[in-house]
Amino acid sequence: MQKTELRKFTVSIGAALMLAACSNEGAADAEGAAPGEAAVASSNYDADIDKVMAVFEKIDNLDALEESLDIDALRAIARDEKEAFVSAMMAFFKEEHADAHAVIRQMALNAGYDTLEAFERDGNAVFQAVAITTFANIEAATYEDISGASKAGRALWLESGGYAPMARMIYAVPKSLLNAVEPHYDYLVIDMGAADPTVNPELTIYYGYLALLPDMMALMPEPHPDEFAAHDAMADATQPMSSLVAFLTAQYPGDMAILPGMISSYGFESLDDWARTGDRVAVGMVVASMKRDAPEEYERAMTISDEELSALDELEQFIVASARNFSESEKAFFDANLDRYRTAVGAQ
Repeated sequence: MQKTELRKFTVSIGAALMLAACSNEGAADAEGAAPGEAAVASSNYDADIDKVMAVFEKIDNLDALEESLDIDALRAIARDEKEAFVSAMMAFFKEEHADAHAVIRQMALNAGYDTLEAFERDGNAVFQAVAITTFANIEAATYEDISGASKAGRALWLESGGYAPMARMIYAVPKSLLNAVEPHYDYLVIDMGAADPTVNPELTIYYGYLALLPDMMALMPEPHPDEFAAHDAMADATQPMSSLVAFLTAQYPGDMAILPGMISSYGFESLDDWARTGDRVAVGMVVASMKRDAPEEYERAMTISDEELSALDELEQFIVASARNFSESEKAFFDANLDRYRTAVGAQ
């Protein structure tokens, strides 16, 4: 899976949206906003998902846009234009990269849009839904407070300063659009948004790990059944991915040599760096699995006394300690992405 320069461009879009969703900074609040008012008049909440995704995918595959990259500018656009990202992005291209603007305009027309503005309205709505979903994953408690607020509470959120832009989107974007965009979330954010640091770099590197995991698992050589005993003998259950990578590198150096070239654009310095992130994600997913499949055991683990903890074996102590030490945003990430992780590693 080789990334083109254009792929880096689309990566920057996803990363910028993650930045927008996590950031409390943003454009000034709209004066006189009332609960339930549409966030942005130029957004189409009945967006044609198939049509707008067709344009995004063509942009992703067009090598001619390589010279249009400006990641810092896109980050700034995402921070300041949470509610109209695609319109702001296209305005930026019109001013700074007229050729790129013309190419994307033609793509939109070829996809069935009557005007570029119609594509922008659909795109704005789609990326509002993406930003809301990312915010819900990263700041789950705050999202629940905002989305579940009473009429009076909504008025307070809309006047809250830092969270007002996100609140406007949450109250404007219908559930139907969130549900329609959800199947494309991996493509728009997890895969495309994994390369660059956001205000929450720890979660960004987790997203990068998940984005790479299916391809990495597919490319890793499969040990011969006779070799599993040797792997089990050297494996460290507290470092499952690091142990696997070390074993496969020793046994299949040629096959493993291709993997480091895949990871640099996702923010990892080396294969070992990627594997260390995998160790933490694996433990987090064990905790998320316990929380979902054995909630009573999870609650017990979170409240167990030090004396009871000392009676557990070393691995159990490690899992419990990890469960207690993960931040709330990490726990929310593991909970939200457990099914995706299970699919990637072939677990049920």
